[in-house]
Amino acid sequence: MLKYPYYQRAHSVVGSASPWHGEGQGFESPWVHQMSGIVYILRSLKNYTYYIGSTNNLNRRLTEHHEGRSKYTKYILPIVLVFSQEYSTLKLARSKELWLKRLKDKGVLEQIISDGVIKKA
Repeated sequence: MLKYPYYQRAHSVVGSASPWHGEGQGFESPWVHQMSGIVYILRSLKNYTYYIGSTNNLNRRLTEHHEGRSKYTKYILPIVLVFSQEYSTLKLARSKELWLKRLKDKGVLEQIISDGVIKKA
């Protein structure tokens, strides 16, 4: 028996809500530290609100959003991608996403979109 049996499936569950992800409870696959990640910002064309997210596969994640498979964006469709920035690890991308969400500052988001880069934190 393997000492860490969760490694067997980790490669297929990173970036999704797997049993190891814990639905936002702080559990992460061990592979989250090794793959690149992307922070992205979407804008709703329905109510002009922003959505901030992170992923290891932007095309897949955008498809999920556009198909209404995200509980936070399915009610504000249609949406457009207004910004994305790649990081060396998914963990770093997720920390930038969390930082942006905690700011709750539309002006900062609009400056990031305008500049095309996240400059702080």
